[in-house]
Amino acid sequence: MTILTKNDVIDLSQKCFDSLLKSEILSDDIRASLETPLIGFNSELDSVGFVTFISDLEGRINDFLGSDIYIIIPDIQGIDSSDSTLTLSKLAEYLISITNVGPIK
Repeated sequence: MTILTKNDVIDLSQKCFDSLLKSEILSDDIRASLETPLIGFNSELDSVGFVTFISDLEGRINDFLGSDIYIIIPDIQGIDSSDSTLTLSKLAEYLISITNVGPIK
């Protein structure tokens, strides 16, 4: 079983950002780090860019793990009315929690 780590999420996210830049959805290069804002304050992604990023990342994670996962934005811990910024760190924690589930006993 392949385990997803925060570094994997950063690497896969960087590939998504590079693809968005190449397709001109992004006008500036984004360097993926755990602090990278995806939505909210200081995000470089508009709504189309964010949806495209999430869709691309979901596909890349599915290929990486060899199984299907689905990113459900409202389920991500840390997105609430008091802090509307979604960082790559918050997304990575969510992704790890939904992908690194061992066999049910």
